Amino acid sequence: MSRTIVTLKYMAEFQCLGGDCPDTCCGSWDIVIEKSAYKRIKKAKGDSVAEKAFTKKEPSEATDLRYALLNSNKETGHCYFLDSCGMCSLHATHREAILPMVCSMFPRRVHQVGDQLELTATPACPEVARLLLTTPNAMDIVEGDQTMIPRPIVRPVAETNDPNLFLRHMDDIRTVLLSLLGTPYFPLQERFFLMVYFSNLVKDLYQPNCSDEDLTKISEHIGFITRKEVQEELVNRYHELPEDYSVALALGS
Repeated sequence: MSRTIVTLKYMAEFQCLGGDCPDTCCGSWDIVIEKSAYKRIKKAKGDSVAEKAFTKKEPSEATDLRYALLNSNKETGHCYFLDSCGMCSLHATHREAILPMVCSMFPRRVHQVGDQLELTATPACPEVARLLLTTPNAMDIVEGDQTMIPRPIVRPVAETNDPNLFLRHMDDIRTVLLSLLGTPYFPLQERFFLMVYFSNLVKDLYQPNCSDEDLTKISEHIGFITRKEVQEELVNRYHELPEDYSVALALGS
């Protein structure tokens, strides 16, 4: 089934810098890989390399998704497979298909809401951080495509037909927040203000034990915040606040 992919403008320009990156994502943190990747790499590199490169988890702790730990080079602290040029030797010799899930996807994050996939990335990656700061309208919502997601791996967030009211209407809340984030009428700071304002309106209503009555009130708030004239009025009020008056205090008053 084809899914719509939604992302932000900075992600449309993202490309891994590889050996030109000023940092490396291949060190200074524990990289846990899945069983299928362990078997692929062991088959390609042999038992002796696998013994040096991985520490298998104890049987009582191991799962198919968390099967072995990638060992670090004792001299550099980086991944066993990172070469002297800052490149992945696995990728260089066997291409992307052999890589563990985390190596293939990082720094990308993909979540599924209903039939929609949402693609973002962590600014722990220097190139992502740079694009966030330098791409004009970096947070504008744009349509993505399947080539932006190396592996068909997503974290499900909610199904729109879930019997639980809280989960079933999560998509409604997220849709409003995304529309406020992506509106072309206001600068990013003002969009964030509108998102926080709306979140404050619904935070006491949108709870795991929410009722049909609560959801009716949420729908009224959605109708309110999505009107352009209301957004313009709220932004005007925001700019009338004293400079030292925090948004949090303003919303709570």
